[in-house]
Amino acid sequence: MGKFLVSVIAAGLMFSAAVQADMPLSERDKDQIIGEYFYAGPFEDMTINVVLDFYKNAKNELQGGGKVRANTMPEGQWIAEEFHTFRRLSSKEWTDVWKVTDLPGERCDKDRLCIVAVNESSLNDRQYGASMRLMQFESDFSAFQSYTVPKKGEPGYLGVIITKRAGAQEISGLPSKSADGVEPDQDRDDLTSLQLEIELEFWKSVEQDDTVVLYQAYLKQFPDGVFAPIAKLRIEQGKTE
Repeated sequence: MGKFLVSVIAAGLMFSAAVQADMPLSERDKDQIIGEYFYAGPFEDMTINVVLDFYKNAKNELQGGGKVRANTMPEGQWIAEEFHTFRRLSSKEWTDVWKVTDLPGERCDKDRLCIVAVNESSLNDRQYGASMRLMQFESDFSAFQSYTVPKKGEPGYLGVIITKRAGAQEISGLPSKSADGVEPDQDRDDLTSLQLEIELEFWKSVEQDDTVVLYQAYLKQFPDGVFAPIAKLRIEQGKTE
């Protein structure tokens, strides 16, 4: 089942040099995209869960990581996802060069940001090569829908709408007082509790799959997390406990 899902979500040919083309993302584009995105629900004839995180690396390049699983996979098993080599697409390139028919490209130059990135997938440390993930972001970057293809001009798979989760910036930007003048201590406590709950669920999934790639994904999402020392140790050891 893992192989089938990988073939549907990120089918397996290496990307061409044509990806390294002439429309890089602006710094504003990168900053707007950064964040955690998720989806849980139907896809094709199964139910899937998706958690993706986009971030800047030390070279100020946009990258992404995360995981995907189907309800038909063994409990606790996830497909690891990595994204790199992002660039922007015009509506003409989206339609005429990549030939995406299931997700029209006429809005790419209007109210949506359209990009393409290399999407590499692995399961239990086994690499499945790379595919190309084309993404249409909403104008406020609250969500995106993707189309995954092996290479330019070939048929691909229309993805679900993946929604951006409220991030640390929104949380840290809470007002010091609510509209009625009351200190929002309870609001902060609730948000802290929610953050810890999200981190714990993420960590449970990482431990269940028990791979270096997912320990790295955990540290990218929670660099100062409760389980960060354990994750760092397991990465240094190069193996799981």
